[in-house]
Amino acid sequence: MNVYMFHYVTDNFKYYHFDKGQFEETIKKLIMSNNKIINLKVLKKLQEKNEIIDNNYVLLTFDDGTIDHYKYVFPILKKYNVPGVFFICSNIFHKNVLNIQLIHQIFNKIDIDEFYFEIQNYIFKNNLIYKPQEIVNINLNNWKEKYIKRLLQTSLPVEHTKKILEQLMNKYNISNDFNKYYMSVENMLEMKNNNMEFGCHASTHNRLSNLCPNDQLNEVKENMDLLIENKLITKKDILSIAYPFGDYNAKTIDILKSLNFEYAFTTKEESIYKINKYEMARYDCNILKRSKL
Repeated sequence: MNVYMFHYVTDNFKYYHFDKGQFEETIKKLIMSNNKIINLKVLKKLQEKNEIIDNNYVLLTFDDGTIDHYKYVFPILKKYNVPGVFFICSNIFHKNVLNIQLIHQIFNKIDIDEFYFEIQNYIFKNNLIYKPQEIVNINLNNWKEKYIKRLLQTSLPVEHTKKILEQLMNKYNISNDFNKYYMSVENMLEMKNNNMEFGCHASTHNRLSNLCPNDQLNEVKENMDLLIENKLITKKDILSIAYPFGDYNAKTIDILKSLNFEYAFTTKEESIYKINKYEMARYDCNILKRSKL
């Protein structure tokens, strides 16, 4: 089975995305190539019957609950009667914008060199010490992008990340309006009533392996409880999660087992799901751009 991972599906966006027109063409090609696009309920039934699940079976997954999933993805999936699985963080229920979306918006607004300069300027002015080569491999072609993201998502203290983002959002006139970034609960309930499934993406989109076991449990359980409370899943539904950044450890898997999760999705591209349903592989959607299907 091939599982594909999508994030932004839109147009006029300078950061990584899948064009909405190309997305519809991809769905049409998948159908015409006799692929069976399934959801998690079907997957579980196939496994329970010990059916052979070959690469003609396809699962489409979408991370972060961004508004383009409702505006562009959902109408296309509905048009072709195709299911999708959408992984949602808790921020949607609290109506706050995650740093990761703000970072992407800055990448969309300014080029990488300018972004890098702004970061280094802030570090210098605040007497911080962060050398790029100590965080990422600067021999990579895209090392500046990786450095910026790693610094803002992991390395910098939270208060500094917040200040940098606030400064750049103000300087470059980037909106912090929640409704411009994410789907609403009403949007998602409409999608659920039209054959779409929802799963967890943890509470705050933090790297789970960086957290102690108790904090990991809170990240997953709070997220799960909110999905249940808002009727996007029930306790009888298949519980699933996409690890934020594809990051997890052995304790994460123990926690998922204790909460009766059925599936967990990584960003690994080597499929081992037949022997470990808590480390299911996903291919980046850009593979579909290069595929002849």
